[in-house]
Amino acid sequence: MILIAQLGLLLVLSFGAKTFLKQWTESPRPYTHELAAEGLISSPEQFYTLDSTDQNQIIVLASDEVSQWRTKHWLGETDYSFPSGHTIFVAVCVLFFAGLFANHQYPVLSSLVMLWAVGVATSRLWLGMHRPEDLFGSLAFALVLFLIVPSADSKFRLLSK
Repeated sequence: MILIAQLGLLLVLSFGAKTFLKQWTESPRPYTHELAAEGLISSPEQFYTLDSTDQNQIIVLASDEVSQWRTKHWLGETDYSFPSGHTIFVAVCVLFFAGLFANHQYPVLSSLVMLWAVGVATSRLWLGMHRPEDLFGSLAFALVLFLIVPSADSKFRLLSK
């Protein structure tokens, strides 16, 4: 039960911090640069001055030039780029679960968790939702968060002392 509480605390803190950092950094998503290049908006920054209905209409217009599979994801995420919430989430899961599995001699499970995380991070780049620096910043943030949250039991930590 303590491990679940620790994971829950890590996830809640990472979600709150991610939300704050997105508003603080105001880093446009990479796809907004593509929208500007297509002439649908004057600049990536302009996209964020529009209301959600106008943002969605512009994204739908881009579906003629960009994969509809990508634009479908764009419609669901019109906030800022940095940091990547998906990457923070998977990084917390990797640090928590891969460490737990590795310490209990389950290297295959640890590897599967890491493979899943790489897949999620790669998809964020491919979809045009994030830049590499968004992902690396998210990983660094998750690592710092993981190090400062008290461990339920040091033998369950990937980075045990």
